Amino acid sequence: MTKKVSVLFCLSCVACEEASLEQYEITPNFDAQTNQSESLDHHIAHFEDQNNENQPDLICASSAFYDQEGFKTLRMELFQRDQNILVLVDKGEIHPSENDVSESEIYVIEGTIGSEFFNLSLDSETEVSESVLQTNFSIGLERQLVDEQLFYQGTFNQFACGPYSTPSVTCWEPEIEPEFKYNSLHGVCLNDRQEVGFNPWTLEMVRETGDGQCASLSYLELNEGDYTETNLTWDLRGSDLEHSWISSANLNAQLEGTQLENLFYWDVEINGDIDDYTTFPEDCDENMNTVFCKM
Repeated sequence: MTKKVSVLFCLSCVACEEASLEQYEITPNFDAQTNQSESLDHHIAHFEDQNNENQPDLICASSAFYDQEGFKTLRMELFQRDQNILVLVDKGEIHPSENDVSESEIYVIEGTIGSEFFNLSLDSETEVSESVLQTNFSIGLERQLVDEQLFYQGTFNQFACGPYSTPSVTCWEPEIEPEFKYNSLHGVCLNDRQEVGFNPWTLEMVRETGDGQCASLSYLELNEGDYTETNLTWDLRGSDLEHSWISSANLNAQLEGTQLENLFYWDVEINGDIDDYTTFPEDCDENMNTVFCKM
């Protein structure tokens, strides 16, 4: 997937200046009397090294939102750098293919990953040509309890008008482990204390990771406005899809223990492995341990 990238370096809400970034090769363009150029090099040096082992402290994704080009999503990688957070923001297709083009910007803001609350103020107002975000907005994030792991949920504080006018945002640490896992013996999701429950995984997180095990995904459009016959290859063991809907897409999933009896679907193929605890619509065909639905 190809990226078009511009760089924004912002400290304490001071005016941002633009630098060019070509395939992650940085050419800062800041006043020589400041140390911003040196700081920028320090923060984004890892992008120049394709073999660098550094990974983001948080990965974030938004739910789908609509702009003049159709439904899009924001994907973000957050890196703690001293007292600042480096934020790589990428806007692109909901389910990208290799030929899709995405656009990215980089911000440096004040904040601490790991705190109970923090706010991502992404300001693209100051002399940014072809701004990816096309507006100024912030994202308020609140930490949720998933054992001791980093997991945040929040919303855009403002965005464009329309049916997806206030996208949700989910952030998680790259190696996050689900608290609840599907127990095939009992057909329920259990944690280490043998408590029954669901993981707080959102649709945008499942879309990005493919891991929807023990997720509550009811009353949602699973394809998020993408009607391009995309393939959703997800682990949905023990998940709840009741009263959700999917159209002009294909669902190829692990469906052991999944509740999808009241899933609405059209122009769709659904294939998956099932067990005795899986529920599915009456017009689906069951063959041994698999189910096939088509409409």
